[in-house]
Amino acid sequence: MRKYLRNDKQLEELLRQLPVITDRRSPRQIFHQVKASRKRRKPSWLIPACASIGALLLMFILVPSLSKNGFHDQQNNTHHSSLQHADSSHFKAPDEKTGMLAFHDDEELSLDGEHKSYDKETAVYPEDLRQHDTVSFAIPDKNGQVAVPITVLVKKENKKSWFDRFKETMPRLEEEKWGLKDFYPMDAKFEYEKKTGTLRMDVKNSHPYNSDASPEAGLMNIIDETIPKEEVKRVNFTTGGTPGISIGGEQVVNSHEKLQVDRKRAYLFYYPAGTKTPYLVPTGESYVTIGKALKRMGEKGLSSSSPLVPSLPKKMVKGIKEESTEQPRTLHIELVEGAVYDSHFIHYLEAILFTAKEFGYAKIKIDNPETRYVGRFNLDEEIAMPLAPNKQTIK
Repeated sequence: MRKYLRNDKQLEELLRQLPVITDRRSPRQIFHQVKASRKRRKPSWLIPACASIGALLLMFILVPSLSKNGFHDQQNNTHHSSLQHADSSHFKAPDEKTGMLAFHDDEELSLDGEHKSYDKETAVYPEDLRQHDTVSFAIPDKNGQVAVPITVLVKKENKKSWFDRFKETMPRLEEEKWGLKDFYPMDAKFEYEKKTGTLRMDVKNSHPYNSDASPEAGLMNIIDETIPKEEVKRVNFTTGGTPGISIGGEQVVNSHEKLQVDRKRAYLFYYPAGTKTPYLVPTGESYVTIGKALKRMGEKGLSSSSPLVPSLPKKMVKGIKEESTEQPRTLHIELVEGAVYDSHFIHYLEAILFTAKEFGYAKIKIDNPETRYVGRFNLDEEIAMPLAPNKQTIK
């Protein structure tokens, strides 16, 4: 059998043709993984097994019958086999240009080197608006105790105003599918005057908004959470054409001024029955400082009738540092060790972001990140605020 001798240059060229392997972990992750692996007791068979694998690799390179073309075939087959056996829940399809595998955006390596799966983001972010516009609606829960702010993505049509999108989207909402009360379309006629920022709402004498719903799910709060303050400054009410609307008992309201200031509320979780993904819902109460709001987000003890639950683990936030009043403001946060490896961390982070937004902050910065990426978020950098909570799409 004729021998094929290869020099160093030929071997180097063959090795260059092997698939590219990259390690996207941060230095901190690599350090923790190596540190943890050194503590583990290595099995007695590990070194002989590695030696055997190394010998097999050398044999594939040096075996006389393996021609250069054969080597390429073996390489391609091996690469294809690795893709077939890769766990599809951990990897995306290989990049068409580089052929490299990549982790899903919602996964990260934990300290023990295993893949960590995170919950998906629920808010609206700038990339959502490339082909869509948004319309917001506050929808009561099924028991009429809280109003859940829902942000609906609709097809971008530049010629349509906010009011056009509002009227067209209202009858298409899928409240029951989303685990909420069938509330829309509202039994009222709306007229909008863009020049003055005035919205007129005319209801029937037998309208359904004269109810004993809690203030959080009452008409005024529904309007505040639905009508954008950038478009509407004042809402005028009429009943059958006559000024005023009865909204509870003998209370009659002629108009409502839209709140134009940050309300300094905390965001809590609401889980519809049978769901695992929470909605973010602002509290009815305001808080003097962001610190008190964050503390409230980790506390139990809401009224027994409230469906809202804490949106943070009790001791997740270790400390905060508020920057000066110079704009834009950034809130610095220190988390307890291991917080970023909680599978619900993205939901916790979104609750913090919307709460900080209520206090006028433009960004937050986690000062002690234990990993670089969690979902779409780069924890090594300042994190900008989402645009709106509780994203939904409709057909």
